[in-house]
Amino acid sequence: MTARVALVTGAARGIGAATVAALAADGWRVVAVDLCADDPALPYALGSRAELDRVVAAVPDPAAAAAVQADVRSPDALAAAVRLAEERWGGLDAAVAAAGVIAGGVPAWQVPPGQ
Repeated sequence: MTARVALVTGAARGIGAATVAALAADGWRVVAVDLCADDPALPYALGSRAELDRVVAAVPDPAAAAAVQADVRSPDALAAAVRLAEERWGGLDAAVAAAGVIAGGVPAWQVPPGQ
């Protein structure tokens, strides 16, 4: 059986990091994506590149995960992460959108894509 492949956003911390760990423990190959930079519009720090690298380094099989620094608001950046999955493992079976911020305001479905 060929291992399944997932792309997980928000992978440097929290739910995203836990998802990477759980999928890898279950035999999945994982592209772990995170912005790895703070956003000046937010009053708190976001995940860092060092945190993302630690998440990927903790995967039992080093060949089973790849860290990608990318902004989920950029279709080109996400397409590049998908291409990595295709090139390295032959495709993508699942995507987990765990990236998110707590900024208040309107419901998520009313937030413009660029925000």
